[in-house]
Amino acid sequence: MGSRRFAHTLMFALNLACFSSLLTFVAVKTPAKRGGLRCLEQWGPFLGMLLGAVLIMLDHTRHILLDSSMFVEQLHMFNPDMSLTPAGAIGKYTTWIGNLLLFASLVWYVLPARRCGVDGFNPVVGHRRLVLRRLGLGSSSTPEAAASGMRTRRLHARSLVAPGVTGVAARQADERRGEPTAEHRAARRTRRAATSAAPIARRR
Repeated sequence: MGSRRFAHTLMFALNLACFSSLLTFVAVKTPAKRGGLRCLEQWGPFLGMLLGAVLIMLDHTRHILLDSSMFVEQLHMFNPDMSLTPAGAIGKYTTWIGNLLLFASLVWYVLPARRCGVDGFNPVVGHRRLVLRRLGLGSSSTPEAAASGMRTRRLHARSLVAPGVTGVAARQADERRGEPTAEHRAARRTRRAATSAAPIARRR
């Protein structure tokens, strides 16, 4: 009896510790991992894990109560003919259902969240609108006005997003985006000034 009580207590403690750590981790990570989803789809995996953990812990709690000689007549598992009592059957099936629910909820949480089509959310359009709002441009702005505003605020946005991107790194970033670098813009202004000054020199 002593080894059986120790085994029941150890299993209860291990399961309680594992479920507590798992549920805490999922609860902390869910807002960032599934933040773009509706409430039920965002917190569905966490609620499924919570319900599965509760169902699994029911039978472990029954064993702990029996080992403490509490509610023996109501919570014993077998009848004299070795058939399951109502409490034993409940413990058996809740453990099965809890394990299945816990596994399904873990798979649901681990798989990437499918955000397209949820509440009309489109990742590209939604990210573009978010950038425009952060740059102080309303949703009613035309694409030309948005592009102009983004160009005028590029230096400020770069300093906020990546403060270390300056000098050569900034020029390389402009080249990757297919935009003229500072040297190209300076050379273009010099050519324009020389072209406009040439007719004046010929007239003189």
